[in-house]
Amino acid sequence: MVKFARGVKHLQAQEFEKYKENCQKQFELQNRLFTCTDEQSTDEDTSEESDENTQLLDEMSRTLENLLRQNNAINTPNSSSNERPKMLHIIRTYIDNQGQSYQQEEFVRNNDSVIQAYIKIRQTKNDKFIKAYYTLDETERETLKRERRRLQEQLRRVKRNEARYNQYEKQQILLQIQQQNLALIQSAETCQLPSLSSSPINLKRSNSILSNLQLSMSEDDDHSSSSIS
Repeated sequence: MVKFARGVKHLQAQEFEKYKENCQKQFELQNRLFTCTDEQSTDEDTSEESDENTQLLDEMSRTLENLLRQNNAINTPNSSSNERPKMLHIIRTYIDNQGQSYQQEEFVRNNDSVIQAYIKIRQTKNDKFIKAYYTLDETERETLKRERRRLQEQLRRVKRNEARYNQYEKQQILLQIQQQNLALIQSAETCQLPSLSSSPINLKRSNSILSNLQLSMSEDDDHSSSSIS
């Protein structure tokens, strides 16, 4: 595309130079004719030469106009491709009871929602799916919609149960850690001083695990509430 544009610009410059030279020649010729005092031999040669020059000028002007239009078409961005289509032409093929196919044409005008929905379906679904879906009657379509809603609800229920099960497991682990901490505290109170040296370390470790579990449970609660909603 860049090479083509450069070639067009080069041709445009050449044609423009030729046009300038021809205009200069015409100007000099007219200047000589107006300033010349000699009688002209005939009017036929002058008229023929002027006709040829006029045709040449017209041809060069048309060539320059075409080159300018091509250059503007190349340099102008294609904004029409980004615009939404205003009309959709649909050709439907049907088969009658005798097995013969026939076509019907449909035009959708000035309805962007329908046009965009049709284009989206054609781009995302294959022909087999479209044929299988549109051969169904209204009852079968409603059955498919209800089945899809049922599967979606079942999937949401499974996710909720999984979140609750994970929450229950963490609660059980938290309860065990609390019981271990309580047992450590009770054993520390009943034991002698030398045996108390290892108890604070275990207690600190249990407290850190407990705090991490509580933080994880709070995050899971937020996540489960957002997923359920």
